[in-house]
Amino acid sequence: MPSHYPPIIILVNTRHAGNIGSVARIMKNFGFSSLTLVNPTSRAHLEAIKMAPGAEEIIEQAMMAGSLDEALEPAVAAYAVSRRPRHTPKPVLNPEVAVKDLWSLGGPAGLVFGSEKLGLSNEDIRRCGAIIQIPSTEAHPSLNLAQAVAVILYEARKTLTGAEPAPAEGTRAPAPMAERRMFFNLMEEVLGETGFFEGKNPTGLLSRMEALFNRANPDVEEARIMLGALRKIKRGIKPVD
Repeated sequence: MPSHYPPIIILVNTRHAGNIGSVARIMKNFGFSSLTLVNPTSRAHLEAIKMAPGAEEIIEQAMMAGSLDEALEPAVAAYAVSRRPRHTPKPVLNPEVAVKDLWSLGGPAGLVFGSEKLGLSNEDIRRCGAIIQIPSTEAHPSLNLAQAVAVILYEARKTLTGAEPAPAEGTRAPAPMAERRMFFNLMEEVLGETGFFEGKNPTGLLSRMEALFNRANPDVEEARIMLGALRKIKRGIKPVD
């Protein structure tokens, strides 16, 4: 897929080694290879996962990350796959719409999946710019981890095979998630020092601000300009007593 940026499959706190193996096999089926594991329960079990027929290299080359922020560093966008949209200002997309967004980016996106039992935490959701919700019945809405990955990657492969146009030459490069996280962290620090959060709900406000920032999808230069402006503001303010 030379003209596109294949997504990074990110599994957060996966409990069972066999599920990682199943995901690797599905990735192989649909032609994807970039896998990152965030704090899997037992790395010692990864040897057993290599039993996944034909997908051994995906397991062997999987990246290990100590946090979701670390896992998202190579990405330019992040999508949380969750059946519960939560009370959030973030856009909630079905898989078909989401993968069209994914292929239009100027860099790889992170597709973030939670643990088998607990899914993604509110903090994990906050780290992502949008939520992908897979349609299912109210009577039995839950999909297992491998099923959820299969649905998303099927849509991604179908869209790619359908000759969706690749990003145009010279498309601006979106700011990577690592730079966005630097901006968000500094913004929280600066707003706290100015007393902006007094009498307010910081978590809710920051979540909305992050959603606004991610919808704007700033490029590298724009993100660095805003980060520089925040640093200048921080140097000039006096902390609130």
